[in-house]
Amino acid sequence: MTEHNHTVASLRAGLDQAARSFDVPGGDVDSVMRRSDRRAQRRRRLVAGMTALALVAGAVGALDLLDGGDPEVSVASGGGLTQGDAGIAWRTVSPSSGLGYARGSVSTSGAGAGPVYAISTAPGQAAPNVDPQRVVWRSDDGVEWSAVTTLSGDLFLADLATRDDRVYAVGTGPATAAAGDRPTSPLLVGWSDDGARTWTRHALPLDLAALSSRTVASGVGNASVAAGPSGTVVMASVFAQLDVPSVLPPGAAAPNGWVLTDTGVDVLGPERPVACPAGTSAPAEQKPQPPPEARAEVWPSVCLADDGSAVQIPPQQVRGVEASYTWEQLHVDGDLLQAVRHQPFAFAAAPGSDRFERVALPPLDEVQGPLMLDTDDAGFDLVTTTTGRILVDGSQTTGIVVLHSADGRSWERSSAPADDMWATAAGRVGGVATIVGQRRSGAVLLRSDGAGGWTTTPLAAALAHDVPEGFEMYVMSAAIGPFGIVAAVHLEPGRRAVSRPVDLEEHILVSRDGRTWDDRTAAELTDRAVTGVLRASVVGDRAIVAVSVASEPGRRREQVVLVGTPS
Repeated sequence: MTEHNHTVASLRAGLDQAARSFDVPGGDVDSVMRRSDRRAQRRRRLVAGMTALALVAGAVGALDLLDGGDPEVSVASGGGLTQGDAGIAWRTVSPSSGLGYARGSVSTSGAGAGPVYAISTAPGQAAPNVDPQRVVWRSDDGVEWSAVTTLSGDLFLADLATRDDRVYAVGTGPATAAAGDRPTSPLLVGWSDDGARTWTRHALPLDLAALSSRTVASGVGNASVAAGPSGTVVMASVFAQLDVPSVLPPGAAAPNGWVLTDTGVDVLGPERPVACPAGTSAPAEQKPQPPPEARAEVWPSVCLADDGSAVQIPPQQVRGVEASYTWEQLHVDGDLLQAVRHQPFAFAAAPGSDRFERVALPPLDEVQGPLMLDTDDAGFDLVTTTTGRILVDGSQTTGIVVLHSADGRSWERSSAPADDMWATAAGRVGGVATIVGQRRSGAVLLRSDGAGGWTTTPLAAALAHDVPEGFEMYVMSAAIGPFGIVAAVHLEPGRRAVSRPVDLEEHILVSRDGRTWDDRTAAELTDRAVTGVLRASVVGDRAIVAVSVASEPGRRREQVVLVGTPS
């Protein structure tokens, strides 16, 4: 995948499409997927590492997670996580029709009863450069899957949810030029009452004309849908890369590039050399900034320290600011401004209704992670990761945001961990709000303490052995549901690793209550050489982990499904 000079959100949204423009040679497809998964983890770590710092000429400061959040939210270390017998019995299944690479999460209804649905590639396709948003699959047990619907045309789905006998979906439809100067795909919500075979769909209310007429790129970054007793909610992160030269006041220009700020646009001066702070240096692979004639948005320069930490130097510090314009002066407002700032859009329908209306969310920083929606009798919860823009002084806010709504229409910000983290899975375990997160130092488990704070525990405490010095643990896939928590993790050497341990295999960590954890390696459970973890999910009272295993030379990799149930 290639890096483009777009915003981080638009980059992530285009990664799948960019990947499909490259041919993957025949051979070990699973190894390619495994490397792709680890590159994705490293990309997240770089973002997390960079956004974890508040830097002015190399000075590092502490960051608050919430923009205007509660300063009294406490984050305690510890949390009582122990490694032991979690009461899990594992069995290994070789499915006759296993689910391949799945972009969306496995979707269940209510407490997990009934069939589950997922979005994946067509039968027989496993390559990561094949679009996974084309086929809807169904399973009664999370192990054996059958393709139900193959989508046609330019219809792509991003997420599914079920409620009673209805399946809901959110995605994008065929691009049309009718909304503006450049074709833009509408955001769609759909529902099916015949087991996902046929769909009724409607376009959600967005100002597509504004998104297409004054931008050079726009689209849906990620989307999520949840259906529960309080109704149905759809959320989508819609990005827009603003065509800055076209919105500048008459006579104004930006020949040396610009930077978007919270309040508008800074027009930059000529390019100058970047001086990295003492103790840091520019990475060899860092691409040069665009030449003046590119008239493009300019991004911070990155300087790396020996310990792997990153220092970002804002372009304003390097080039200076020749002019600043507010959003009002640029006439950028409404849906266009919301998309330019990468703030999510939300829509809600009452129980039993298929009429979705726009609803307002509290002000957020730029959404850079998945929109994880969950619902129960108490309403809806949203957990996501946001990143503020780098300010002129080098400061930046980043971290996990938690929103709650009793009815899907009125949303308020809940307490959230005030730290630099990336959320990978969220839900409730025993009625306790729980998040599996990632920080620069490794994976963590976050649990609400019921009093407005959170306990934060390194997930490495669940391992049967200590993490070797200089190594870090990263989550490859995780899920939270009625069964509890399942996380597939990987140990990876950092810059300061002093030795290479014998056990570097993928570990499957499982807990029913969030406190006692079972640690088994994927190879131990399969008694095979594991080449990668495809996904971890919770289906009712079962933990499901799909892995690829080595087979005889010259044959394709095989999929094995690990099923964990209460013993």
